[in-house]
Amino acid sequence: MQNLKIKAELAGKTITKDLGWTRLTLKIDNIKPAQYGRLYQMGLTEIFENGEEEKREHTSNEVTEDATGNDGVVEKVQEAPKRKRKSKLA
Repeated sequence: MQNLKIKAELAGKTITKDLGWTRLTLKIDNIKPAQYGRLYQMGLTEIFENGEEEKREHTSNEVTEDATGNDGVVEKVQEAPKRKRKSKLA
């Protein structure tokens, strides 16, 4: 993830946000750095300094061009061959 920092003007404040299914109330001073990533993914980007700037896009289905000349969209993913189950003989 990116390096997240809480905005200095929010120190000592309490934020309440309606997430649709519940209402979340946070005391900014009680948030631990290990929780920053989860709060950012929940949509609380406005409390972080660089939260509005970077939005990450998933590119799992694209191959970047490299020395071998591969580029474009991946059409098929290789899978391991399925093994036959052993039959139980009594």
